[in-house]
Amino acid sequence: MKLLLIETNEPESVRLSSFLAGCGHQPVVATNDFAACSAFASQALPVVLLCTRGFPDGGVRLLKQLRALERSAHPYVMLLGTDLTEPQLIQAYDAGANDDLRPPFSLPLLAARLRATETWLAHLEKTAAKAKPAPVAPKPEPVVVVPKGPPPSPVLQAAATQTWRSLASTFQSAASQFLTLPVGLTEPSAVCAPLAHACAITLSNAQLQLEIRIAVGIDARTASDLAMHVFGAEGDGLALDLLKELSNLLMGKTKTGLGGESLSFAGGLPEEISVEQLARPPVTFNVQDTFALSLNEHAMLVHVGIRSKANSMVVPAEMREGMVLAKDLFNLRGLLLVPGGTRLSTHMVDKLRGVLEAKARVEVMAP
Repeated sequence: MKLLLIETNEPESVRLSSFLAGCGHQPVVATNDFAACSAFASQALPVVLLCTRGFPDGGVRLLKQLRALERSAHPYVMLLGTDLTEPQLIQAYDAGANDDLRPPFSLPLLAARLRATETWLAHLEKTAAKAKPAPVAPKPEPVVVVPKGPPPSPVLQAAATQTWRSLASTFQSAASQFLTLPVGLTEPSAVCAPLAHACAITLSNAQLQLEIRIAVGIDARTASDLAMHVFGAEGDGLALDLLKELSNLLMGKTKTGLGGESLSFAGGLPEEISVEQLARPPVTFNVQDTFALSLNEHAMLVHVGIRSKANSMVVPAEMREGMVLAKDLFNLRGLLLVPGGTRLSTHMVDKLRGVLEAKARVEVMAP
């Protein structure tokens, strides 16, 4: 079965993932918070193995982030190698842990626990299927009135989704879960202090030639107070880490919501931007909105925008990390190499340069 292995020690992550693969599992390895949240938000992973020794708080904060990213499925989270105290374990279970395997334990014991978990999850799925109500007779199909004129543009199609229209309230809820603080929704004018830090993240749909940008800004005092609350320390670097984690979470919520409305977007990575780029974006958005998330006497500014962005034709030598494929990419024998909509990594770029003809033309959306 597919599972997420979170282990900050890279040699140990290699050892555990090799063992799990040898047992027939498909481990997805993450060695930090960002990688874990990104993998969890983009894939269906029914089991999470969290090695707690790499996290000073026993993984409690990461557990809360993962639970906030949940879609319909509720993954089974097992804490590995934990020597946490009883109060720490209570916090971990309250944050979303389901089980723990304490040292010393052998790899065969881990394999047995996973077999038992897999059997239990299969039983739950089977029981849920039996409990479904009997199908009712289908209702007559409603009469669909086709409006005159051309179909709506991709920008208007995205802006008309429930996900986009409820983005502010979705972000409010996600920020509250992430920060473990009550978060309100207010007007941008509530952000009185000058912004000191800003971060942005993009979502791309190369097939529809659409780009969505989510940007978050914060003033120095709010950044310091929230960094102390979340990380237990202060500093500009921690303030930026906080914004990046929050941006990544908001991107995951947006991507999941749009995916449920048949609009598939590839998520990017959060990056620092200037405060001026938040207030006055360097590109023109066709549809945009600005609102503020309030936390007691503090507030964060959020800007979201959708724009049309034309694709480019490139040869393999011009490919680079972050580009999104507009179409399925095949080799000369007609075998699928990479599906359309995939955001290219450095490894994928190197691999494609080795199998594609030097003059091959590939349609991409550049970052």
